[in-house]
Amino acid sequence: MVGVVIIGIPLAVALKQNLLSTGPINYPQFTPLDYGFEVARGSVMYFLSLTFEIYYLTAGICITVGVDNFFLFYTCELVGQLCVLTHQAKNMKTSEMTYEKFVKIVKTHCQLIECKDILEKVHSPIILVMFTMNAIVLCSLLFTMNQVRIF
Repeated sequence: MVGVVIIGIPLAVALKQNLLSTGPINYPQFTPLDYGFEVARGSVMYFLSLTFEIYYLTAGICITVGVDNFFLFYTCELVGQLCVLTHQAKNMKTSEMTYEKFVKIVKTHCQLIECKDILEKVHSPIILVMFTMNAIVLCSLLFTMNQVRIF
């Protein structure tokens, strides 16, 4: 949704201006960045920087959505399996408790703990990088908001 707003609205405004041929065309810029060199609206550098902005915004949104959903899915799956295992162990009557059933519950629990360790090992660096990148992006956006006059 955020990607549609960030990319879609400026493109819709530019398209409307081109179709209606209203006044001087106000070329959109998705993120008001200072590249360190002049980017004239409508020039080749403008379209290259616009392509770069669309690429990194789209890639950032797609990767973030994928990683967040992946982590949430596997965490919920792991918690659900632990809940089922706990329910089975609590509701098993003493007369039904056999050695094989007990061993199966313990093995399943050990496998779930191994899955938790793997999930933690894989996602800890990813989450650290995501938090660091989010902090950098927020600081950059706050700095940009303070530097750029919108109106």
